[in-house]
Amino acid sequence: MRTISLAIVLALLVGGSIADAAAHGLATPKHGGLVDVGGETTFELVRTGNTVRIFVEDHGKPVDTTGATGELLLGSETGSRLALLKASGGNGLTGTSLAFRSGNRLFVRVTLRNGSVEVGEFRVR
Repeated sequence: MRTISLAIVLALLVGGSIADAAAHGLATPKHGGLVDVGGETTFELVRTGNTVRIFVEDHGKPVDTTGATGELLLGSETGSRLALLKASGGNGLTGTSLAFRSGNRLFVRVTLRNGSVEVGEFRVR
């Protein structure tokens, strides 16, 4: 009986982990941009000309970016700054970006009003 109970508990634990991982890995763009899913925070990068907008969500719920700031960086979390980002209403931050192209690896670092820092990564297609 114990063996069966242990097997059921393990199956539920593993199944839950797989479901959580799948939920984080299946994000689709809500604004037509590139999506990075890094843990609990999801970022979407939308580029229009030289303007970039980053949308921030936590488990699918918009994160209030009032008072937040951010940076779009090339290559790494400490790479060359492509844009300074400022809160632009709702769950967005906006800035004017230097050029980037397909194949680039971009990072976004957002500092929320409460001081917490969230980081995301994008591979430009």
